[in-house]
Amino acid sequence: MRCKLIWISLLLVVFLSACKPDAVDIYGRPIQMSNYKGRWVVINYWATWCTPCISEIAELIKLKTYYPQVVILGVNPDNLDKNVLQQLSQDYGVNYDFLTEFPIEDWGGKKPTDLPVTFIISPKGKLYQTLVGPQTLSSFQSVMNLPPITYQ
Repeated sequence: MRCKLIWISLLLVVFLSACKPDAVDIYGRPIQMSNYKGRWVVINYWATWCTPCISEIAELIKLKTYYPQVVILGVNPDNLDKNVLQQLSQDYGVNYDFLTEFPIEDWGGKKPTDLPVTFIISPKGKLYQTLVGPQTLSSFQSVMNLPPITYQ
């Protein structure tokens, strides 16, 4: 009986650790990176006090609009209240997920000390490139070798 309880406890621990999300967005929704295998993931660290970060948001919105298959996660590490971030998301017209934290170290990156910093995770789930400074739609297209936008 004791052995059975230990076995069940072990299975429970394994199950719970497998279900733990990698991150949670500002609305409390879990972010599980394994769900994004086969897709490019853009993880952008930004702050409200960083003028280049704010202007870069427009480029990230374009990226998500023209390439909906690309996953974008905006990480604001400033410990802002989730309600503030939700309002900023609406004010900026953001079409991707905002987070307050993300374990970039789990993918081979280092927590940024300067902003903005963008980490590109390949479709294979590996850190592909770290981009320092503000990016444009064109730079994202180039790094991920995305096809040109076709206007109809």
